[in-house]
Amino acid sequence: MKKVGVLGSVGTFTHVALEKFEKELNLKFEPVFFSSVDLCFQNFSKLDYIVLPIENSIDGFIQRNLDLLLDYQAFVIKSTSLKVDFKFVSNTKDISSINKLYVFYKTLNQCSKFVNSFKDLQIEYSDHNIDSFERFRNDNSFLSSAIIPKHINTSRDQFIVEDIVDEIKNETRFFIVSKDKENHLIDNSIIKVLLVITPDIDSPGILVDILNIFKEKKINLSSLMSRPTRKELGKYHFFIELSYEYNKSSDFEDAINRLKGSNNCQVLGLF
Repeated sequence: MKKVGVLGSVGTFTHVALEKFEKELNLKFEPVFFSSVDLCFQNFSKLDYIVLPIENSIDGFIQRNLDLLLDYQAFVIKSTSLKVDFKFVSNTKDISSINKLYVFYKTLNQCSKFVNSFKDLQIEYSDHNIDSFERFRNDNSFLSSAIIPKHINTSRDQFIVEDIVDEIKNETRFFIVSKDKENHLIDNSIIKVLLVITPDIDSPGILVDILNIFKEKKINLSSLMSRPTRKELGKYHFFIELSYEYNKSSDFEDAINRLKGSNNCQVLGLF
């Protein structure tokens, strides 16, 4: 059975995403849980895959995870999305008296309006959403609370507030990544690509030149993110997601060959 690195523990959204990948890829996985995504990658040599939260519809891309993809040369083999919803749990109905909140930092960003309605609230950041719940249950204070996934079962004695996300249509997208360039493409489908372009020389209009090549080939770009190379101030990697029809692979290959003339181009996923 293939081993897969997963953030958190049973019940996290990353674990739910793993179960969805099992069905979509028709594979059976053994989850190996870690307290952080960094630890997943540090143990990549012992794993076959990692499930990676990559983008949220409210909070945007998880930039650290983009860096890890490139640092470890991981390869995206499939993408999936989950509806993400949260609830607030406490031991008292008088939530105005709450003075402590356990919450994962990405969750806080998605529920900021609700959290900002409190005054003098001590924020205790957790490693992941299930960690928030565990720390809340182990806290002896009657005035503590947590924000946790809506699907997690809670005690009848606990007070719940639902529908606390900033936007009703809140989704998170996940990648499953491999150490090797596996091919799980389906013929006659739309091919999605994660591409990283690093210009050899910084010059005026360099990004426009890159984008124009894709425009000429009628290749659709769905996202563009810049991340510092961390080697020199002002030098950036451009993470680009794009898509093209399966029968137009030659147009994509031609575009890549043209880009390689003045850029370092790395394909980090075909899915």
